[in-house]
Amino acid sequence: MYNAITSKKEGVTPILILKKRGVTERKGNQLLEYLMDTDVRFMDTDSYDDIYAEMDRVGQASGKKYYKIPCGGSNAIGALGYVNCMKEIADTSMHFDYVCCAEGSGGTHAGVAVGAKLFMPKTQVVGLMVDSDPFEIITTRIMQETAKLLKLDFVPTESDVHLVNMCGSGYAIPSSEGNAAIRMMAANEGLFLDPVYTGKAFAGLIKLAREGKFKSDDNVLYLYSGGAGGLFAIDVDLG
Repeated sequence: MYNAITSKKEGVTPILILKKRGVTERKGNQLLEYLMDTDVRFMDTDSYDDIYAEMDRVGQASGKKYYKIPCGGSNAIGALGYVNCMKEIADTSMHFDYVCCAEGSGGTHAGVAVGAKLFMPKTQVVGLMVDSDPFEIITTRIMQETAKLLKLDFVPTESDVHLVNMCGSGYAIPSSEGNAAIRMMAANEGLFLDPVYTGKAFAGLIKLAREGKFKSDDNVLYLYSGGAGGLFAIDVDLG
C-alpha cells in the first residue's frame, strides 16, 4: 500500500504484484488500494522469484521505463528511510539500550541496524520475525548493500543481526501471543497493532522481557511500523 501511495505522489503509475495468499477481498489494505485506483494483480505462488519474474514481464510488456520495488521495499534504497529514522531518534538525545522492530522482509531491520551503527552505537537492534525466511542472511545482505550505498567504512556481518522468531504457524497466520499483544496495547495505550506484523512483533518484545532479556533500568524502544489496516482484513477471534 505504501509503495502505491509514494508512487502516486511522485507521478509514477504503480502496479502491485501480490501473492494470492490471505486477503484478496476488498477490505483492509485492499480497500485502500481500491480507493487509490491502484492496479493490483495476484499470483498463485509462494515464491518471491515468481513475483519478481512477473514484475519484469509486466514492466517489459509496457514498453516504458519501470522500477521494480522488492517486497516490503526491502533493498538498500528502501532501508535508507530507517537509517534516517535512527538519526532522528539519536537527535532527541534519548538513550536506548535496545530497539525492537518487526521483521517481515528485512529492510526495516537492515535500515535500523545500519542507522544504529552510525548514530547509536551502544544500542542493540532486535528483529522480531513474522516470517520464516533466513533473515540472518537476508538482513545482512541488505545491510551490506546499504553500507556500500552510503560509502561507509564498515561491512556488516551476520553477527550484527539479532533475531527472535515469532512467526508461529506461518506468515499471515495469527498467533495467540500476537492476539494477546494486540488486546494489551489497545486497552492500555490506544495503539492498534495488526495480527500479521506488529502484533506478533510486540509479542516478541513481551517474550524477551519475560525471559529476562532486559534489565530493569534498560531503555527499550519498540518501533511501531503501522499495519492497523490489517485488523480490518483478517477474520480472526482476538478473544
